[in-house]
Amino acid sequence: MYAMAALALAVTVLSGCRDHNSWRQKLIVEVETPQGVVSGASVIQVDSWFGQFPASGNEVNYEVTGEATVVDFGGGRYLFALLGGSAERFYYALEDRGRDRGRDLDRIARMQGESRVLMPENYPLPVTFAYITDPASVIRVDPDDLAAHFGPGYALSSITLAITDEKVTKGRVEAVLGWLSEYPEPSVVPQIDPKDFSFEAKLRHGDFIRR
Repeated sequence: MYAMAALALAVTVLSGCRDHNSWRQKLIVEVETPQGVVSGASVIQVDSWFGQFPASGNEVNYEVTGEATVVDFGGGRYLFALLGGSAERFYYALEDRGRDRGRDLDRIARMQGESRVLMPENYPLPVTFAYITDPASVIRVDPDDLAAHFGPGYALSSITLAITDEKVTKGRVEAVLGWLSEYPEPSVVPQIDPKDFSFEAKLRHGDFIRR
């Protein structure tokens, strides 16, 4: 009886250390330009926890707080690395991740100061605006061909993700996109047809800021 109780307690303790984790991660985007390397960075907080109901099984839930990374090229031209997929980005950047996602997430939360250069398959979605004051002018950017959007000499140099204790970034996106409203609604492009499933129609304000 005592052995069974001790085993149950051990399982509870081991599960408890993995049920919830939080960390801050810094995304750094570096771009080659005719004037040299230009970079932008933002820090977000990620909270993760396992489902609370039996049907959830090993499903992991995430909450992200922070904002997209902004790279300012001057002259009203910006590149935004959106928040979508950011919760699991460091997990997928682990070369030695195992079968137990809970243990890997617990490990990430303790990897202070460690960083990973992201592979293309793990890049955040980059976008720009033809007119920064017009939400409807949003353009999806090909990370392999920045020159097509910004001109000759522009090329993505690297995207790095680091676990940090820096404060969550605030205000940089709002300073550029003053028309953004609260997460998660509405869509970035106003008056979207409900039957429109294009990239522009699916883009939300929460892809830029989450509080």
